[in-house]
Amino acid sequence: MNTVQSQGGTKAPRKVVVPFCCVTTIPGKFTVPGAQVIPPQQQPVPPVPPVVKPQISVAWNSCLNLRLQRQDISVTACNDQAPCGTIPACVTKISGCIQFIASTPVQGNNTSTLQPDGSPQPSSSSVCCKGCVCVDQCVGCQLLQCAQPCPGDLGNFTIEVKNESVCIKTCEPCSGSSAYPTSQMVKFTGNFVITYNPPKTPAPPIPSPCGD
Repeated sequence: MNTVQSQGGTKAPRKVVVPFCCVTTIPGKFTVPGAQVIPPQQQPVPPVPPVVKPQISVAWNSCLNLRLQRQDISVTACNDQAPCGTIPACVTKISGCIQFIASTPVQGNNTSTLQPDGSPQPSSSSVCCKGCVCVDQCVGCQLLQCAQPCPGDLGNFTIEVKNESVCIKTCEPCSGSSAYPTSQMVKFTGNFVITYNPPKTPAPPIPSPCGD
């Protein structure tokens, strides 16, 4: 049995913030423009802030679904909309996962082309990593009459990517590996902001004891 506080059936949109993170490794001689540089742990110096804003791209596939679950809940904050005690309710959840791939430009230390003004342009490519975050968040709770079914309209939701960032950190040399004497860890972070919009249908009548 779940315990909730009655909130009077608000219809305002609700935001759910889901952090994401993924890490990959590149050889030590490459640079990531705009990335914050974090020195190795043995060097007591502060992180180096980025000079330019990093160019970060995030692609994602949403495997999220809205689902309704009828269950008994215990109301602990009573008001004129909900009596105290155990009553039936329809709980709305956003559940599933979000698959994502994050990428940013990376530059080598040699020049391959010239810019329009004749100045050298470093060779460049992109570095990326992938990940998946899980979501199981309650976004609504609708009180019901004793025999009343759950409503058919679940509402809808949107997803945005916010606060993307990338940082690099020099890694310790791998034991027995001579291919890359030094390497760098590239870490992507950010947030998926899920905005849930409740259905605009009227709320059901105030719950009453069965048989009333």
